[in-house]
Amino acid sequence: MSTKDVREALSILSAACATLGVLRYIRLMIWRGKKPERVSWIIWLVIDAILTRQMWNAGRLNHQMEAALLGTFLITFATMFYGKRGMGVYDLLTIGAAACGVYLWYKSGSDTVGILMSGVVILLGCIPTCLSAWEDPSREDLKVWKVFLVSSVLQIIALSSWTLDAATQPIVFLISQIIVIYVIMIRSRVRVRALA
Repeated sequence: MSTKDVREALSILSAACATLGVLRYIRLMIWRGKKPERVSWIIWLVIDAILTRQMWNAGRLNHQMEAALLGTFLITFATMFYGKRGMGVYDLLTIGAAACGVYLWYKSGSDTVGILMSGVVILLGCIPTCLSAWEDPSREDLKVWKVFLVSSVLQIIALSSWTLDAATQPIVFLISQIIVIYVIMIRSRVRVRALA
């Protein structure tokens, strides 16, 4: 096997991990009553679609991002039946940040700028998830986030070049996943100590 084949296999494995995480998330929505906000997932779908387009234009689309877009679409569809209605302040801020990112991408004409702006929006967008997990760690499933983390690590290993347009997406995904996992684990420990 060539190095290129190994990188491709790792990227496919990354996509498989992301897909497993999405399927578990949907299962938790349907059978365990998890109620994500519809509008949040609609925003994520738009951001992922924009990022996918930017990466495609730059010739840097990877299998993890393809799986992320498909997964976001499936979760968004599921929230139409199992999600909560409403829009929060952070949703409005994320919409504003996404609009600024699209505007800067359009004005610059650079897909790399668009990819970087989408990365910033993704990091800002994980703030509501962290706040929700801080309030009640059981709102987020640690196993799902760990599977997503493995997906990102595999995609980073699969990178063929360390350019901004190639590395931003998997690194931003990894950073957001580490932050959410950290919040879930720390908050869970604090709650356990408080109950003891």
